[in-house]
Amino acid sequence: MGLVSKATRERIRERIDMVQLVSEYVPALERRGPDDLWGRCPFHEETSPSFHIRPSRGFYKCFGCGKGGDVFRFVEEIEGLSFVEALRRLAARAQVELEASSPEEKARDERRAALLRATGLAAELYAGLLWSQTPAGAKGRAALAARGVTEETARAFRLGVAPEGWTTLVDHARARRIPLGALIEAGLVRERDGRAYDFFRDRLIFPIADEQGRTVGLGGRTLCDDERKYMNSPEVPGVYEKRKVLYGLDLARKARPKRLVVVEGYLDVVVPHQHGRRELVASLGTAFTPEQARLAARYVDEVVLLFDGDEAGRAANQRALAALVGERRLTIRVARLPDGLDPDDLVRRDPAELDRVIDGAEDVIAFLVEEALRGWDRASPAGRERAVRAALRLLARIPDEVLLFTALNRVAERFGLPEALLRAELTKARAEARAEARGGEARAEGPRSGDGRAAAGRGQAGQAPGGERPAARPAGPDPAIAALLAGLEGHLLEALLAVPDAAARLGALGIGPDAFAPGAARAVAEAVFDEAEEAGRVEPAAVLDRLDDPAARDLAAALVGRLDPGKAYERELEGAQALLVRAQERRLDEITHAIRAARDPGAKARLLGEHARLKRALDAGRARPVARAR
Repeated sequence: MGLVSKATRERIRERIDMVQLVSEYVPALERRGPDDLWGRCPFHEETSPSFHIRPSRGFYKCFGCGKGGDVFRFVEEIEGLSFVEALRRLAARAQVELEASSPEEKARDERRAALLRATGLAAELYAGLLWSQTPAGAKGRAALAARGVTEETARAFRLGVAPEGWTTLVDHARARRIPLGALIEAGLVRERDGRAYDFFRDRLIFPIADEQGRTVGLGGRTLCDDERKYMNSPEVPGVYEKRKVLYGLDLARKARPKRLVVVEGYLDVVVPHQHGRRELVASLGTAFTPEQARLAARYVDEVVLLFDGDEAGRAANQRALAALVGERRLTIRVARLPDGLDPDDLVRRDPAELDRVIDGAEDVIAFLVEEALRGWDRASPAGRERAVRAALRLLARIPDEVLLFTALNRVAERFGLPEALLRAELTKARAEARAEARGGEARAEGPRSGDGRAAAGRGQAGQAPGGERPAARPAGPDPAIAALLAGLEGHLLEALLAVPDAAARLGALGIGPDAFAPGAARAVAEAVFDEAEEAGRVEPAAVLDRLDDPAARDLAAALVGRLDPGKAYERELEGAQALLVRAQERRLDEITHAIRAARDPGAKARLLGEHARLKRALDAGRARPVARAR
């Protein structure tokens, strides 16, 4: 996506009802005035409302945790998205078309939209058929009733039914004059000998939605004796990729759970949701992937992987779990179900037992260490050595030193070995792991496929459609931003955002963005002064709208979160004099270096003149205090 114009952003902002948007996450907003709404903050736990919205000014602020910003920033924070992703989501909500940077990008966006429409069309058809007075509808409703699924739950998950016939979806699309191409590309319609037919027949249908609720694929459970109990629509790159989707997350995230519990099947999610367990999601039959872990980390700090007894010990799952050990933003635990029970069986039989199973989950590192030790004969010296080395290979993945220390102690205690010895061996294991990773990266660049393109490798892991990496769940201010906020520039920028005419007052004294150090602070200052020049006054939301650089947006959002309506800010504005002196000193240093490097006599003379003038200004203290507003 190319640069989005200010006019387009403003059109999106105008079409988004900020109160309605926020109400989806803060349901009990209290109106205390025409332009004054309060609620409990969605970003931290609290008992009394400290989250404040000013719709007319287009921004929010929490007086508890300090978060604040405009509608774009709200979606960034609440959904864990990048600015570009938030912009796209709000543009879709506002039905505003974004500028495409190239014909190729426009074509890619149009293809993706067509595939999403096709999948949505199929899901809508099958959901309608489930509630129709047809043999297929009756059969589907009976199957759901047998599993204890109520109509309310089935409608919440948009469940459906595919009849036995071969062309139900094909005929529906043709009747609505919808080309079959997108349905064929999405894998919902197949072709053979020039004839089109439905992929799903005689099956319960489970629409697979992304975290935004868009249908990206379909799953089907047989209603006959088909040996293929479950079938999924095929993966479509850029639209539906199983390793990047968690079934049920679109509903789970709205409940704002403290953790997510990952299960395997569709009904393992549907039935527990019906019993109030909204934190369950499914990994769509795959092992929990690093991409799914990063997706989960947008919304929670902890994930529990719920396995049956045999499943947890499988080598494939252990390898998948080992790949998650290095995830920094998420605590991952492993729980085992009682033998022979699925989550939907357990929640219907005894919900309290499901709670006990989940609450007793073991840290993934501890689980994997035990599994690594389990496979060796620890009675023999050779078996003990192999067991220790297997555990150390696992520990070599852990980047967090606190977690590493705990896990290392566990291995040392189990074998009665000095921790210092294990740490020395761990250093060797880490070196081997780094060498293996470098070799893996080299292998990921090849081999090449028959058409000359590089085969997909692990180097693509974690990238979202369009090549963008999913944004991390916000984890507190960046140290560089925290330092800016605490310093003179941060206080002055806060005043420039809080006092509508502050930029004009500083500009009259010859103080502008150049007084701020290059980087995020100067970018925010430039946005403030530009807004003041064009609009005559400064609104925080309008300033945020001018910023594209992520660091500058983060700084501006942090500043907005600090704004205090009851503060006068004159003391901060008086700091402009000190800031100007600092900028002049910085410029003196630059000129001094330039004089030393100058070879042209004319250029050197000009630099000497500028140096003398600036030095006299500093010595004479010509930086004047900022005039107070009258």
